[in-house]
Amino acid sequence: MKRFILEGASLRSEADFHGWAQKTLGLFEGYGWNMDALSDVLTDTSGLMRERPPFEVHWKNSEASREALEGRFDEIVRMLSASGIQVVLE
Repeated sequence: MKRFILEGASLRSEADFHGWAQKTLGLFEGYGWNMDALSDVLTDTSGLMRERPPFEVHWKNSEASREALEGRFDEIVRMLSASGIQVVLE
């Protein structure tokens, strides 16, 4: 299974996460950098995301991200998991 690394200590905001997702997962150029746009690409099958589940995201220093992203952290993890992406919190 393909594995992607997300360095949580480098995330200071929700925008940082969306930037990582766009670059690493190959989200389409017009990606909206918000939770609605993330939901759209995770449930779309027409190619808005280059990488398609199943794959793993190893979220290193996830506690640092939890603090920086506040309530969005759990929402992001739930959305990724619901779309078939295995999220490993480290």
